[in-house]
Amino acid sequence: MRRSTKSRILSISKQYHHRLHDRGFCSSRSTIDYKETSKFDQYGDSWWSRSGAAGPLHEMNPCRIRFIENSLQSNMTAIPFKGLRFADIGSGGGILSESLARLGATVVGIDPCENNVRVATEHASLDSRIKDRIEYRVGTAEDFVSSEEGQFDVVCALEVVEHVSDLELFVESCSKLTKSNGDMFFSTVNRTPLSYALGIVAAEYVLRMVPPGTHDWNRFVTPNELEAALLRSNATVEATCGMVLNPLSGRWILNSTQHEVNYITHASRY
Repeated sequence: MRRSTKSRILSISKQYHHRLHDRGFCSSRSTIDYKETSKFDQYGDSWWSRSGAAGPLHEMNPCRIRFIENSLQSNMTAIPFKGLRFADIGSGGGILSESLARLGATVVGIDPCENNVRVATEHASLDSRIKDRIEYRVGTAEDFVSSEEGQFDVVCALEVVEHVSDLELFVESCSKLTKSNGDMFFSTVNRTPLSYALGIVAAEYVLRMVPPGTHDWNRFVTPNELEAALLRSNATVEATCGMVLNPLSGRWILNSTQHEVNYITHASRY
C-alpha cells in the first residue's frame, strides 16, 4: 500500500473514533453496548426460525460462507475447513458457527448474551455431526485475549462491528486472538445514503425484514474506517467484496464493486 493511501486511511479512522467518542459510544474497557446487545438477547429461540428476526442472517449466510471459502482457497473439498480453529465473535444463536463446523472447522462461539449462548448450545447439541466441534462461551473478544491470544487460525466477526461501543478495541482484540499469518473476516454495513435508504428505511420500516431500531446509521462503518482499524492492529486487508440481495431471486450474491450497503472484508494478521 502506498504511504499516502495508508496515512489517509489512518486519518479517517481517527476522525471516526473521535466522532463515536463524542457521541458516547466508546469505552476504554469494553466493547459492549448494552442497548445494542439487548436487541439480540430478545431473539431467544427465534434465532433458528427463518421467518423470525434472524431470518435475514439465514438468507445471507451462504453468501458469507462462500466468501470465506474463496478467500481461504479451501473450497475444493467437501470439508474445506478441516483442521482449522475458528472464533465466531458475536455468535448469536450459532448460525455461522454451525455452518463452519459442518465444513470441518473446530469453532469457539463467543457472545456477550447468556441467552444467545444457551440457544446456540442447545441447537448444536441436536446434531451429532457437529456438537463435539462447537463450544460456546459468554463474553466479548477482549475478554478472551489473555487466555486465547494467537490461538485461532481464523477469527470471524460478521454483522457485529456496527453494534460495538469501541471499534478500535474490538478490531484490536480480534487481531490479537488470531495467529500470526492467520485470517480475519468482518462483514457489516457501509455508511452511505444508499445504506440508510435500503438498510434502515426499507429493511426495517417498509419491508420489516428486521425489527425497527435494529441498526443506527451513525454506527455503520465504512471500508476505509475498518481498514484503518485493522492497520492499527497489525493486520492488512486482502479483499473487500459487496454482498447484494437480488430482489428477484431473494438470494444474496457477492459483487466485487458494489460496497455501498453490505460488504465483507478479509484481512490477514502479520
